[in-house]
Amino acid sequence: MGVVLPGDYKQVVDGYGPVQLNGHLFLSHPATRSWNLGAWMKSTVDAFSASDLSDAQDFYEYRMPFAEWLYRYLTGEDMFGPGSAVFCPGPVVFESMPMAAGDEP
Repeated sequence: MGVVLPGDYKQVVDGYGPVQLNGHLFLSHPATRSWNLGAWMKSTVDAFSASDLSDAQDFYEYRMPFAEWLYRYLTGEDMFGPGSAVFCPGPVVFESMPMAAGDEP
């Protein structure tokens, strides 16, 4: 696909992934079968490529490193555009995702 993952994403995922944060943010790892990031990215790109986005709502671009995006997610700040904040008060909940036998990120 010609996509290079950001270094700060790799650090987080290598240390914790695959993981689910606060019950709704999944951080997949490219080296696992069950939560394979590369396969998910390919299917997502294929789905968007096959879609007609001519009548889609406005898109916003927030250029920032993954670490800043994750910080904004965890503190309840906008990440993708106006009104895109998600805030879960309290401590961050890390839940390891089940992996296939022999999977080790």
